[in-house]
Parts: sequence; C-alpha cells; structure tokens
Amino acid sequence: LLLLTATPHRGDPFAFYSLLTLVDPYIFEDEDKISSDKLNTIMIRRGKDGIVNADGKPVFRPREVVTIPISYNKKEIGLYDAVTDYVQEFYNLAKSQKNRAVGFAMVLLQKRMVSSVAAIRSSLKNRLTNLMKGFIPLSKEEETRLRDYFEDPDSMDDWEKERYERRLEVLTLPTTPEGFKKEIALLKTLVKISEEILIDSKGEALVKFIKGVLEKDPKEKILVFTEYLDTLNYIVRILKDEGYNPLIIHGEMDMGSRRKAEELFSSLA
Repeated sequence: LLLLTATPHRGDPFAFYSLLTLVDPYIFEDEDKISSDKLNTIMIRRGKDGIVNADGKPVFRPREVVTIPISYNKKEIGLYDAVTDYVQEFYNLAKSQKNRAVGFAMVLLQKRMVSSVAAIRSSLKNRLTNLMKGFIPLSKEEETRLRDYFEDPDSMDDWEKERYERRLEVLTLPTTPEGFKKEIALLKTLVKISEEILIDSKGEALVKFIKGVLEKDPKEKILVFTEYLDTLNYIVRILKDEGYNPLIIHGEMDMGSRRKAEELFSSLA
C-alpha cells in the first residue's frame, strides 16, 4: 500500500495514527507511541531537490541563494541585546529545572526577534498579558502535541505551528510572587523599547530590494515568504505605504480565498 500526501499530519494524532496503521497495523501500539525512528521505516519525506521527471531532470528550478546584509540601528541593537539577555536568563533557569517547554518558549522569542520588530513586539505583549493573569500550565493534549512538535516539527503545517508556538511563548516557570513581578517588569521594559522603534532595517532593505527588481522589469513577479503572520502583516503595511498592492496567502484564509489570490497573481502581466 502506497499513500501519497503533502500534509500527513494536521494536528490530530489519532488520525495520523490511523493512516499509519493502514500501512503497518502493528508498528505502533497507539497514537501516543509514535516515534520518529520507527516512523522513518514506513514514511519517506522528499524535498523539491530530489524530484525529477521521466528523463531524470529536476522538476523545479535550482535556487540561487544570496544573502543581503542588514545593519541594525542603535535602537534595534539595544532591543536585540535586551531580548537576548532576557532569553538567556530564563532559558538557563528552565534548563536547570529541566523544563523543556519553557526553554523552548525562550528559543521562540529569539526566533521572532530576528524575524521582525513587529513579530517580537507582538510576542512580548502576548507574553506580558498572559503572565499578568498568572501561571498557566499546558493541558494534557497540549503536552502531547509538544512532544510531537519536538520529535517532528514538520508534522504541523505552518499555520498550526504558528498557533501552537503562540501558546508556547507564554509559558513560564512556576515561581514566587516576587519572581512573577520581576519577569513582568522585565517584559514591560522590553515592550517599551520595542515600541520606540519606528523603523525596521530589515523592512527597509526588503522595500529597497523590491524597488530595484521592479525598476529593471516592472512586470516581474516577486514572492515574499515569511514564517510569522505578524511579520507578514508588517511587510504588507510597508509595501502599501510605498504604493504597492500585494496579494496575500496565509494559513487563516479559506481555500477559496487562497485560490482567488493565486489565480489573480498568475493572471498579472
């Protein structure tokens, strides 16, 4: 039996387990016992680089990767350093307490910091708001999904992954009232620093790059990918400020809206 799919796992462990049992009914005892090592014996993941046609030629064009250097301004460097200090302090504390979830929450904050100022600002506000409500532990279902996420991040699609990461980024360590007050004070400071940054150097560089491409060929089509919805919304805003009207596709959209955007993009001269 051969099953082909682009999305084998959509956040339902039992549905995924049920698919696997069609291939091998005895490989896993139940959906909680799925492990990456055994999974790899019946499941093959293939990237675009390995896909060829009947003549053995690559189906997809090779990518030419060019990195554009970005110089942060003083305020951005200040925010980056402040977030990094905060992340390191609580990551090390989580590690000492063997709290993998909170440690990972700190890693997520660092990732969003390098995505955009808009992304880290949103995450800091989200974390601050939730911490002011008190300690909120993961549910049993969320703990199961966390294990799945650690073992196989690709088991989630991009939208599900972002929703789950937003839940993870608010996790904190059980502590004293004084400990909560200290972290809340730190977050308030970080939020204030982030709100003082009106210009995102990465955003400026992106706009400059797009302008350069379109000046050479106004009919050129440009795809911009970003990991986080907050960064996407920021990019859309700055492009509209420059007079562009970008088309958007993201995980919150229904299939009809996505297809409409794709068709419109394909029809552009």
